[in-house]
Amino acid sequence: NKELIFTSTGGTVSITRTDNVGNVTINLESSASSGTATAVNLVAGTLVNATVAASLRFPTGTLPKVSKFGKTITIVGSLAVNASGSFAWAHGQSLIFATVPAGYLPLYLPVFNVLILKYATTSGTSSTVVYQGVCYINGSDLTIELNNPASPISLAVGESLEIFIGGNSYAAI
Repeated sequence: NKELIFTSTGGTVSITRTDNVGNVTINLESSASSGTATAVNLVAGTLVNATVAASLRFPTGTLPKVSKFGKTITIVGSLAVNASGSFAWAHGQSLIFATVPAGYLPLYLPVFNVLILKYATTSGTSSTVVYQGVCYINGSDLTIELNNPASPISLAVGESLEIFIGGNSYAAI
């Protein structure tokens, strides 16, 4: 057992043995994050007879945010889908709801569960049906597959969905 002395100057840490000072020196450098977090909003996708919008029931004023700290990306928020015509989403069908901006793209294909609530109007009424989906980010496309229950979603003009995608994290490129 020999005593080691740790010293730091700037971004370098030196480890030195006390009994033979010239014998062992190890320099460790950190290239970790600067500790600054950044965030941007997802960009709304294009759907047939429906628009992707900021949530009306759980408003943040914007579409969900993707925030980055180091190489970790976290999605925060929910989004609304408001029917402008007869909107149909089949069981097992994948739709692109948003685009992830450059700089927030995943290192791998992240997959996570989402909760989908159906509303009779776009105002603050109680939900009429609860669905589940699987969300994944393929390239820059935030895609959701409807998977439970095994039935389609149909919206008429004025009806809406609330899709909770927030609270999920993935590694950045």
